[in-house]
Amino acid sequence: MKLIVVADDGGYSEIRDTGILSALEDSSSGSNRGISEVAILTNGVVSRDLNRTSRSNLFSYLKQYRMTPGLHINLTEGTPLSKRCSLLLNDCGIFRGKFGFRQLLQQDESEELFREIFAEIEAQITQFVVLFGCDPSFINGHQHIHVLPMVVKAICSSSLNGKSIFVRIPHEDSVYLDTFSSTSNMEAISFYQQVGKESEAAKADFVQNGFRVVDVFIGMALMGQNLNVQNLKRDFQALINKGSISTIELMVHPGYPLTEKDTEAGCGSGPDDFSKSSDRDYELNFLKSQQFSDLMQTFGINLQRFSCIE
Repeated sequence: MKLIVVADDGGYSEIRDTGILSALEDSSSGSNRGISEVAILTNGVVSRDLNRTSRSNLFSYLKQYRMTPGLHINLTEGTPLSKRCSLLLNDCGIFRGKFGFRQLLQQDESEELFREIFAEIEAQITQFVVLFGCDPSFINGHQHIHVLPMVVKAICSSSLNGKSIFVRIPHEDSVYLDTFSSTSNMEAISFYQQVGKESEAAKADFVQNGFRVVDVFIGMALMGQNLNVQNLKRDFQALINKGSISTIELMVHPGYPLTEKDTEAGCGSGPDDFSKSSDRDYELNFLKSQQFSDLMQTFGINLQRFSCIE
């Protein structure tokens, strides 16, 4: 089996990016550990400032080794790249947040809102092309917004349509979420279950419009301290038992954690609690560990990039 380990939130801050780069370098050394892909927030403070981008070790590494990253579409945190998105913003001029954005879509199904979502997604695609000179090799969504119906429609109408780009389908087997429930709150579990339902509905639309998907996604039930040998062993064994599975995407969020002093971080509104959590450092250390590499070897799993999947 091939495992694509995707680190989200590239471009969020130089500090976070330094940790991501460390994990990326590990995988490139042939050690079968670390991460194999990074998804870039193009409205992150590093990505949107070309002066900072030019000094970024992560971005320099990606360009030097001609590694085309993915696009982490963001409609929930920070400030937009498009000038035409008043409906998407709150009174402070920033995106409405994970639940605020979802509430907006429930209340407003207007064509104007669709146009704003489409314009912001296109602006983020354009910024990606400015940064890397090509389209992303894959896409996913910050806080999984890319599987919401109106966002799916916008992505399928975008300039990425028909280009055989991989898209994340964050649907996770319910048994994993049931295990996860013992270490998480019910609000989080309910959210992940809802994301799974939305993903199932979105998958057909994405495939019909020329996007590609891997066989299996894991990661929602493996965030933070849940990313450990015991849980991964459980997941890998279950997938092997199913058979006919060759490609797996593992979503992770590694990096050095930020502090309140790191005001020049985020997507235009400062760092959030998630980026300041010690879980970021925990995930980084686990992914770089020998025990992760040994586990991969035990199950005959190899790290892979999206570009290497036939």
